[in-house]
Formats: sequence, structure tokens, C-alpha cells
Amino acid sequence: MRVHRTHAQQRPKVRSDRLPAAARPRLAHSRIPAHYHKKATETFLFLEGDFTDDGTQYESGTYFACEPNTVHGPHSTEDGATLLVFQTVEVDATDFFLADGG
Repeated sequence: MRVHRTHAQQRPKVRSDRLPAAARPRLAHSRIPAHYHKKATETFLFLEGDFTDDGTQYESGTYFACEPNTVHGPHSTEDGATLLVFQTVEVDATDFFLADGG
């Protein structure tokens, strides 16, 4: 296997809050209400901890994806969780809409 390495000065400068993928730790007792995104497909890989989505508790290694305009959540954790989250477009904080009753 070949690995391409770049020198630090060759790496593009990116803002970490705009990356389309990020490991996102969730603090204990946190909850995100049911919501949807109009622009982005959001894909989750649950890495560790405890994670519940819409009443279903998932095990580490679970992967799921939500297409644009698909309601997902509420997401919650009791003891904390780490998820790898991918989005198909640049992260846009304005592309978050609460679902009815969320």
C-alpha cells in the first residue's frame, strides 16, 4: 500500500468547524431534538459510549445515514458517546431545522 504524505506547508488550510467529517463527542446526558437538513446527507458511525436515536439504542460500530429532508432524532446519550459524522456538503449551521414537535 502506498501512502502519500505532504509537508505541513503543502496542506490546505481548513477551518475545523467547516469540515464535512468530524468525530463528535457527545457529553453525558445530552440530547439533540428531532430535526432534518435540507442540503446535506448526514451519515453517522457510532464509535463508543451509549447512543440512542428515536428511542432505539445502538451498539458501537453501527452506521446509518439520513438523506436531505429526512427527520432523524432525537439523539441522546446517558454516559456520553463518540460518533464520526459525515456530511455531503460543507457544514452549514443554518441547515438545521427542528421537526414538528421536536
